[in-house]
Amino acid sequence: MHLAFFIVARGHISSMVSIRRQWFILTGINSQNKSATAVIDRYLHKNREILATLMRLSNQLTIDKSVLDQTGFRYDYHTSHYLNKDGKTYWMIYDFAWMTFSDQKILWIKKQF
Repeated sequence: MHLAFFIVARGHISSMVSIRRQWFILTGINSQNKSATAVIDRYLHKNREILATLMRLSNQLTIDKSVLDQTGFRYDYHTSHYLNKDGKTYWMIYDFAWMTFSDQKILWIKKQF
């Protein structure tokens, strides 16, 4: 409350949105979010680059999980997921989706636009 009063009293802010923005700037939260986002973005792009290399000649591929493990693929970084009617989860990274089978095989699909 004192910070908001200080900013308004100095005449820098004219709306609540601007007060919030100044608060984030003053506390350094904005820069922390940007650096965390950059790290996550780097992992996602690296994952996509690995998949694009492996799947350059096909739109669907079944591959052993150990092959991806050796490339440095990070399964915990993905852009979304989808649960189909059979209860299987598809994990997505941009235009690629994967589903893990019980025998350590992974089905990869490249989305067609």
